[in-house]
This record gives sequence, structure tokens and C-alpha cells, in this order.
Amino acid sequence: MIVVLLAAWLTAGVWQRLLGLWHLARQLLHPTAPPKGYRKIRPAVIKHRNKRKPDWVLQELIWLKAHAPDDTCRDLANKFNRRNVGKQMSVCKSTVHKLLRNQAHAVLLARREMRNKPPHPYAVNDVWGLDMTPGYSPSTD
Repeated sequence: MIVVLLAAWLTAGVWQRLLGLWHLARQLLHPTAPPKGYRKIRPAVIKHRNKRKPDWVLQELIWLKAHAPDDTCRDLANKFNRRNVGKQMSVCKSTVHKLLRNQAHAVLLARREMRNKPPHPYAVNDVWGLDMTPGYSPSTD
């Protein structure tokens, strides 16, 4: 009878409390040893692996997306990298996705500005058109 009561007492959540007391006693007896299962606390020094991209990179990506709205992030990254080989700057497709996801409103504003922009002025009779269809011959009346 006592064994059954002891088993029921241990299975009723008391077992976890006894285990916690054992870990507490272990830590009090050996304070230098970290408790099992805990990670070491490291100093709060945050080292960033990569530098932040310059602002001109973001502006150029916004410009590219505004002019090619159907291009994927991979296409935009490839276009950017081809255009900026001499500047020693490149972006990956995940960087393009993050930057454009955060700047979606700026892309919409750039597209609106591009649509509402008036055409460039040009001199009269500066642009000529010719009809190059076959069988066309001007009449010499």
C-alpha cells in the first residue's frame, strides 16, 4: 500500500520538483559548473557580418523595379550586377527581395512619377518617319 501511494505521489508532478531541487543543490555545491542544459552567457557584443548597402544601391534597385515591374528579384539582381561591375558592388536576390519588400511604396511612387512625366521636348522636324512598306512608290505627277 505504501509503495502504491509513493508511486502515485512521485508521478503527480512531484518527480519534477525533486529533480529541480537536485539541480539546485548541485549548483549550490558546485557554483562554477553551469547547470546542464543551459547555454553560456556571452558578452553583449553584436558583430555584423555584412555592412549595410549604400543608399545609391537602394535608389538604383527602386529605379530598376519601376522600369521593369515584371522582373523577378533574380533578374533585378543580375541587371544590377551587370550595370555596376566597375563600382565593385553587387547584390544577391535575397537582398533585392528584402530591400524592395521594405520599399514597395517607393517603387509605386517612382512608377507614378515615371508615368506622369511629360515627354522630352525636341525640335520641330527633328524626327522623320518613312514608309518602308513594299510596293510603295511615290507618284511623280
